[in-house]
Parts: sequence; C-alpha cells; structure tokens
Amino acid sequence: MARRVSRKAWDAYTRRLEAQRLAASDAAYSYVMRNLDMPRDELMWHIRHTLASVCMRYGSATAALAASWFDQMAQAEGADVVKAVAVNDPVQTRVHRLAIASNAALPKLGAGDSEGFARAIASAVAADVKRQATNTVMLNAQKNGAEYAWIPGGSETCAFCIALAANGWQPAARATAMGEHADHIHDNCMCEFAIRFDKSTDYSAYDAQRYADIYGDADGRSSADKINAIRRDLYAENKDRISAQHRERYAALHGTSDGGE
Repeated sequence: MARRVSRKAWDAYTRRLEAQRLAASDAAYSYVMRNLDMPRDELMWHIRHTLASVCMRYGSATAALAASWFDQMAQAEGADVVKAVAVNDPVQTRVHRLAIASNAALPKLGAGDSEGFARAIASAVAADVKRQATNTVMLNAQKNGAEYAWIPGGSETCAFCIALAANGWQPAARATAMGEHADHIHDNCMCEFAIRFDKSTDYSAYDAQRYADIYGDADGRSSADKINAIRRDLYAENKDRISAQHRERYAALHGTSDGGE
C-alpha cells in the first residue's frame, strides 16, 4: 500500500538513533579522559575491551530501533515479510575495530593532545554503534525484498553520502550490507538508510532528484572525480564556518582567542 513517510516521523526515528550514538560517544570520551593516567599499554587494552562493551550495549539499542522501524514500515505498507532481526556484531569484532581506531589515534596522545585522542576514540565508538542500525536495515531489507535509499541528514553531508543519495531507490538484493554502504560512516554522520516495500511509497525527507542533479552536474567522468569535485564545492561553500571552527579548536588547545601564537 503506497504511502508518504512524513519528515516528522523520519526525524523522530533518526533522532532516537542519534541519541544512542551520542550517549555511547559521551561514555567513551569520559572513560578515556578519566583513565589517561594509566600506563600506555594498559590504557590501550582497556579501551579495546571496556569500550567494546559500550559499543555492544548502545549498538544493541540502535539495532533494536532499526528493526522496529523496519517492522513498522512493513506493517504500514501491508507487506508480508519476516519479522526483522536486530543485527549485532560480536564483541571480538568490536575489539578489533577499537584496536585499529586507538592505534590510529595514538599519535595525538603522543603529541599531548589527550582531548583529541579521546574524541577520536569516542568517534570510533559512535560509528560502531551506528553500523549496527545500518546493517540491521540492510540485511533485513535483503531478506525481505525491500528497496533502500540513503537519506542525508544533519547540518553537514559529505560528498560520498551525497553520491550514495544520488543513487535513488535500489533493490536491497543487489546491495552489499557490509562494505561501501553500511561501513562508510564518517565522523558525525547523521545519514540513514530508508526502506520501502512499495515503489510508490516515498519519504518527505528525501529528494532523490536533487542529489542526482548535484552528482550529475559535478565535474569529472569517474565516480571518484565527481565525489572529489563535490567535496571541493562543499568546502568552498563552508570554508568560512570551517575556518572559524579551526580557530575555536586552536584557541581551546592553546589558550588564545584569535588562533595566533
């Protein structure tokens, strides 16, 4: 049964997902900052193992939200599908991801940027939590023959997410849940997968043609060229705000008000 998903309903769903990611991120940041006096090797061990449990707890919550949303959409459209199953990666997978993230962030700690190190770990935790929702949507969509689309959200959308959004609605059976779609989660990404069972169903929050036009008008022949062109355009549009953010971060780290020495 065709229907239109309101922006209000979509925003309510994505805000609930975001709340879980933010809670996980805050918990991870606080944990790292509280334990910076640990010996380095011990701290790295605890980050991997203790924060894997944080990922599991909040990831379970986002996966459950995504499964519930999937079931609500199926019921609203009158689709005869199998009840959605929440997808949650095993702890060891998360330990591995956190080991990669903490090793990559280690130079920040070596340079004395303890807050930057903690933020990097918090970002990795938030991304892991988000991944459980995206994987839940995609894997259930594949099993039940749904279509999916990537809907940008938040105040910033990266070039890669715009390129994904430009693809429009696609059969989930052709997608790879683990890979370039679900695993591409950048810092502070608020984009989410939408699903539908009826081709006439649409979402008020998603203007596929707009993103297709942005992608189509971007310079370059290859996908990589177009994404880089979009990235340059986004930077040009937002460079003043980005520069202001850099000055604020510099001032916070160095105790200056203007980003100078």
